[in-house]
Amino acid sequence: MKTASLLATALLFGACASSAPEYDSHWNAGHVGKSAERVFTGYDAELNDSRYAYGRDNAESIALTLRRHFMNDNPENPLQMRRGWGDPDNPYNMTAGIADAGYLIRDGAVVTWYTVSEGVLMGVDLLVGVPLGLFGVSYPGVSSMWADADAEPTPPHAFEAVNY
Repeated sequence: MKTASLLATALLFGACASSAPEYDSHWNAGHVGKSAERVFTGYDAELNDSRYAYGRDNAESIALTLRRHFMNDNPENPLQMRRGWGDPDNPYNMTAGIADAGYLIRDGAVVTWYTVSEGVLMGVDLLVGVPLGLFGVSYPGVSSMWADADAEPTPPHAFEAVNY
């Protein structure tokens, strides 16, 4: 009895199976590639045009966001002077953008110089201070040569308006 009911159940459910499923349907392994592409890149072949157009639109959107945040350029602001981004007829054609790039290069050079000089001073303190410390000699460090009187915070009574 048990075998006959199991056989009937298997035949019933076997008859409900779909015939010739498509390889790239949602329930098969062929769908994994399209799904992974949609998750990682945002491109959906069924909704978007071509991959090139989708990538170009994404790049334009990213460039606009970077211009707004880093170059302080908002094309939707009617009070802001246009800088001529990609417009050769504009009288301000990229001169402000080039000046901004100059400021970025200058600031990058200053920060690099400061970081390298601090690294050199720390290296000198390491190469000179550690061996002297091993022999018991007190070594305050290279930076103590230009330490000034502002090493401590200003006391409250030195201010004109005192809030106690």
